Amino acid sequence: MKGSIKIGLALGGGGALGLAHIGALQVLEENHIPIDMIAGTSMGAVVGLLYASNMPLKDMEKEAQKLRTLHLYSPNIKLNGLSSGAGLLRWLRKLTNDAHFKDLKIPFACVAVDILEGKEKVFTKGDACLAVRASLSVPSIFAPVTINGKEYVDGGVLNNIPDDVVRKMGADVVIAIDPISEYQTYGKVKGMIDPIMYAYFLLQRNYNLLKPRHADLMIKPSQIGLKQFVFNKETCIASIKAGREAMQKSLPKLKQIIKKAQEKKEQEETCENQ
Repeated sequence: MKGSIKIGLALGGGGALGLAHIGALQVLEENHIPIDMIAGTSMGAVVGLLYASNMPLKDMEKEAQKLRTLHLYSPNIKLNGLSSGAGLLRWLRKLTNDAHFKDLKIPFACVAVDILEGKEKVFTKGDACLAVRASLSVPSIFAPVTINGKEYVDGGVLNNIPDDVVRKMGADVVIAIDPISEYQTYGKVKGMIDPIMYAYFLLQRNYNLLKPRHADLMIKPSQIGLKQFVFNKETCIASIKAGREAMQKSLPKLKQIIKKAQEKKEQEETCENQ
């Protein structure tokens, strides 16, 4: 019996803009395109973890619509970030039943950065919720996370779109979703958070333009005018819609890529059996 190809998904970071991943996943499910493995960074790691833990997308969308910016903050007496991130970690543990990587229904990896050594870290074992919390530790916004004596910050510092990670996991076809490449600011810089986030996203976007890509298909939702660090119902709905539209638009190309990959695999298997 001929084997099927493996399809992997790389979910990029992007704050509230990363909720576009939910819409993209909805389209994939509606078109019966299975996902065999996922790697995520920052908000992409959050959505990836929830999906890998078998959370239905309709429930994920409901939870996303409940998120408010203030829910992301917890008092931080260490002053190594505006928020300790404790509330986020509790939220992840609640939604995934305190998942560890071994409990997940789909192979999952998330990316963080060892801030002292300046090295990328790909987590695939242990406490999945804590690893994802590390992956979304935006510098200055969230406190770094200590795991096995090392301090980790947001994976987007070095690898915001982990398509290379998905390829190494064994995917024959890699679909990547970049929530911030088509992002533009909404015209105002207010308070203390906006300057930090604008600068961080600009650095992410420009750095990732220089990185070699490993995806067969890159999805770029258009989210012009949305506020990347404002979580409310309106932003959630708009971001999910953008993800749906971008994936829907790319479906013909994706199906073609999958078909060619399957044909290639079958040809290789035929040659091996001769």
